[in-house]
Amino acid sequence: MSIRREHLKALRLAKGMTAIDLAEKAGLTEIKVYNVERGRYRLSREHAARWSAVLGVPLGQAFPEHNEGGAV
Repeated sequence: MSIRREHLKALRLAKGMTAIDLAEKAGLTEIKVYNVERGRYRLSREHAARWSAVLGVPLGQAFPEHNEGGAV
């Protein structure tokens, strides 16, 4: 698993959230959360922003590539 994917999962777990919790609060599917954490899916900037907001971290901390815009 890449460092980035481990980082996304670690952020979620640090908040005591399951993938289902994150998915429900961010308006995503559980499968999408798992696939992003496994590097199988790339989020749009909008979805990445929602994910970050639910975790209470800046967008650039969870998804550094979105500091510039575009897809993950």
